[in-house]
Parts: sequence; structure tokens; C-alpha cells
Amino acid sequence: ELVCRGLHGQSKRAAGPLVYVNCAALPLQLAESELFGHVRGAFTGAERDHEGLFAKAAGGTLFLDEIGDMPLASQAKILRALQERTIQPVGSTRAASVDVRNLSERTNKIWNTMIPFFGFLFGFGQYLVLFFGGYLVLGERMALGELVQFSMYAGMIYGPLAWLSQLPRMYTQMLAGAARIFEVIDEKPAIADRPGARRHTIRGAVRFEGVIFGYKTHEPVLDSIDLEISPGEMIGLVGHSGAGKTTIINLLLRLYDVDEGRITIDGIDLRDLSLRDLRAQMGAVLQETFLFSGSVLENIRYAKPEAGLDEVVRAAKIANAHDFIVRFANGYDTEVGERGQRLSGGQAQRVAIARAVIHNPRILILDEATSSVDTETEQSIQNALDRLVRNRTTIAIAHRLATLRNADRLVVVEKGRIAETGTHEELMKRRAIYYDLITTQRRMAGTHGVGG
Repeated sequence: ELVCRGLHGQSKRAAGPLVYVNCAALPLQLAESELFGHVRGAFTGAERDHEGLFAKAAGGTLFLDEIGDMPLASQAKILRALQERTIQPVGSTRAASVDVRNLSERTNKIWNTMIPFFGFLFGFGQYLVLFFGGYLVLGERMALGELVQFSMYAGMIYGPLAWLSQLPRMYTQMLAGAARIFEVIDEKPAIADRPGARRHTIRGAVRFEGVIFGYKTHEPVLDSIDLEISPGEMIGLVGHSGAGKTTIINLLLRLYDVDEGRITIDGIDLRDLSLRDLRAQMGAVLQETFLFSGSVLENIRYAKPEAGLDEVVRAAKIANAHDFIVRFANGYDTEVGERGQRLSGGQAQRVAIARAVIHNPRILILDEATSSVDTETEQSIQNALDRLVRNRTTIAIAHRLATLRNADRLVVVEKGRIAETGTHEELMKRRAIYYDLITTQRRMAGTHGVGG
């Protein structure tokens, strides 16, 4: 009736059958939407579940993609939930990747089979309109302009129908994504506060006492680690890849609990301290910097949401970030993009350092903080780190041993044990593991390494 309203007289009477012709394909279209919607929905849900396994095996990358478009406050809330749980190994990345690929191929085959058929059904209705409308025009029962007008009105019906046909797939994707997010938020942390866990203002004395730990109980990664760090001391952890350096940091952050032995801070067992209070007094600058999809200001404030602009600027200056930030058109309000993609690697790293500075951590963790930048940027970051570590207990990991030149002590980790401890000069005189590492780096880089 709405389509015929603009027509008159004989044309209006002739257009009546066209309305029924135009609607003849609708039952087929609706049946297609229902049938293929369920098929697509089932495959999409299974595909998203497999992506979830792949995300866990690959370190959560796909999960972070899902929350990237959320407001920064929501991203922070979800990531805090992630920080309070331990992600256990879930199969291999390769196996999960193959599962996702195979299921994606099956989903795409169904989708690519359905789309042409779906398009044909929509086109079929218009084909019928043009066929019978052309017959009426030739019989002078309808004007050509009126047929065009009718076709345009009829075409308006198909747009909403096409959108409705996509709803099952979008709805299923939404449910699958939401289920995975709430799975993280609702999951009980593997590492939780003990009853009676207390708050403590950290001075910075750290002690590892006979620590034994393995991600699998029958495969220890650390074996009988004994290490004492004084308040304000900077310790450099060196060793071959897989020696257990990062595991030591993970245990100090209490991402895992030790299997045997204990770790104390200021003489208090780590497990007797409140997790939230413990991590609030620690800062970490890692090799893989994660920035939220927000402004520079919001990313620096993440560690201390109540910080004023003066505090943010002070932290940025300590991190050697203020100069390049003020050169942006929007200054501290500049959007950094998803994971900081609008910043260079060195700029993103210095923003991360500013974020670590702003809440004045008593214990600082540096894990390969300069490994992925060029020499000039590394020098700028190193200068920022030199200011950052003053009067803080610092544990640093670096494969470029020159970045540990200011460490008070170097600890050489080999096959899960502490093999050597001492200053650079002391370890070089022993001509053992550390000496071999330095010699190898000098030979490969053609430089004088740490010793200058």
C-alpha cells in the first residue's frame, strides 16, 4: 500500500499485483535468514571458542584485541582482573592455531556459499518486479517512470531485510566475546591473599631463601635460589635465554607461588602480604610495552588515576618523554592508538617508564626495557632509567649487558641456579660464564661492551 500510494489511476491498480510479485521471494529470504543464521551462529561460536584457546596459548593477544575499543577505564578494570589470575599453559600455540585455521576455513566456506545465494534471492524479487512491470509498461498499463518509482520504493524493503539477516551472526559473536570477557572477570584467581594478609610499606629488602619452582611440578625451572638484595640496591640478572631470569621476576611479583622455600620483603613472607598492596608498590618496565587505546595523559595516569597534570609532566620529564609529547599537536591529549601504534617503539617505551615513575614504586622491575630500540633511542631510555632507579630496589634483566653498567651487583643465572655473583670487574676476573657472555657479545658487536 505504501509503495502504491504515489501512483494514480490505472497505474495504481496495475501496481497491486506487483506488490504481491515483489513479496513472492520474501518467504524464501526469511527461510534463508533463519536457516543460515543458525548455521553461521553455530560455527561462529565454535570459532570464537577456538580463538579463546589460541589467545591463551599465545599469551592473550586476541583477548586484548577484543577490549581495545572499550573506554580506557573499562580496559583497565578487565586487565586488573587479568593481573589477579595466573594463566596456566593451555596446549601449544601451534595446535590452537591449526584448530582456529581449520574452523575458520569451514566457516568461510559456508559464508561464501550463502552470500551468492542470499544475493540471488534478493535479486530474484527485483527481477520479478522488472519482468512483470515491463510487461505492464509494454501493455501501456503503467508508465515507465512509475515502474522506476515503484522499483525504488520496493528496493527500500530489502535494505532492512539484509541487515536483519546479519543479526544472528552479530548476536552470536557478541555472546561469544562477552562470555570470554566475563569468564576472565568471574574466574577465581589461582594466586589469592591468605587469610589475614596485611598491608606493609615496603622499604625494599628482598630475600630468596631456598626457592624451588617449576611451571610443571616435575620440571623445576629454578632450583635452590638463594639471593639477598638490600634496599636501594640495583641487581642485574644475566644469563642465557631460558636460564630462569624472568621466572625470578614473576615470583617476586607473585604471579606464581614458590613450590619450596620462600621469598621475603623486609623480612615478611611474600604470601603474607596483600596482593593489591604489594603490586601497588612495585613498578615494571617490560620489553613488550602495552599502551591502552587512549591519550598519553590517560596512559601515564593508569598507575595513579588521581594524579594531577603536574605529577604527569614531572614523571614524563624523568622518563625523557616530555619533549616529544609537547611536540604533538594535542600534547598530552594525543591519542596513542591501539597498543600505542601511533608512537614509535622508543616513544611508547618512555611513556611506559613515565607510567612506572608516577606512583613512586619502592621495587622496580626492568625486563629487557631497551632491547627493541635503536642505539640513539636506547641511550635516551637508559638516561631515563638511570634517574628512575635512584634510591629504589631494582632488578634488571638485559641481554645487552652494557645496559647493566650501573648495577651494584650482577647475578649470573644458569640452568635455574645462581652460578656467579659479583661486580662486572670481579666476574671478568673469574673468566667463567659471565666472561664468556661478554666476550661473545664483544666479538659479535665489535665493541668494547660493558668495560668500555
